[in-house]
Amino acid sequence: MSLPRLVRLRAFISPLQTRPQTLPCLLTRRNASAKAPNESTRPLVLEQPDKFRPPSHGARKPRKPRHFGPSLTDEEIKEQATKRYPHSMPPEGTVMRKFLESRGIHVWITMSVLISLTGFVLLTDFKTKNKFPELLPQGSLFWSNPFSFVQQYFAVYKLHSAAYMAEQQEKRARNLDEARKRKEYLIAHGIEKEGLFGFGTVEGDARKEKRRREREATVEERIREEDKEELIGGNVNETREETAKKANKWFGIW
Repeated sequence: MSLPRLVRLRAFISPLQTRPQTLPCLLTRRNASAKAPNESTRPLVLEQPDKFRPPSHGARKPRKPRHFGPSLTDEEIKEQATKRYPHSMPPEGTVMRKFLESRGIHVWITMSVLISLTGFVLLTDFKTKNKFPELLPQGSLFWSNPFSFVQQYFAVYKLHSAAYMAEQQEKRARNLDEARKRKEYLIAHGIEKEGLFGFGTVEGDARKEKRRREREATVEERIREEDKEELIGGNVNETREETAKKANKWFGIW
């Protein structure tokens, strides 16, 4: 049996011929400059950045405004600064713009309104609770003689304040008297007033301790009296028995 032609050819090839052969590299390295590199040159130093920018958060590029058409020129931008648009702030440099942006004017207006409202509330409260309304001056006196009007008004206000303070002091004294009477009633009937969270008070605990000592002293005195009565009763019984024995001896049968 004859072998195939391809197998017979491979049988005659030597192992040295089957190894991979390396070809010589014909590429050559050339410098970009004809001059030799200078060894004395220092390495390049990067410029220090103005702020820290991490690699994953680089500086964003300025975005163009979202409007159609070409970009606005410098003249159009200047014209926009002085042009009046509906429902917008007045242009810069105008009196209305300064008035709206002035902080002092806004503070003055706010404080004026608050002070006016406070005075109106106080005046209305005084007219409602005044105890001497018949002494108030008439409103026409303010236009003819404002100083006299203000003077009379303040005099009536002082009278009202004195009467109000006297009434409040009397009310306070009445409340204190009621509290004192309530406390005396609780003490007399042995009712203890609880504290804020359901616990007893210091005065209540002291009263409880005093009553407990008095109760113990009373019990001890009663026991002492009972013992004394028992001793006296025992002596009387012994005297009676001795008397009976003597009587039996004298008045017996014999």
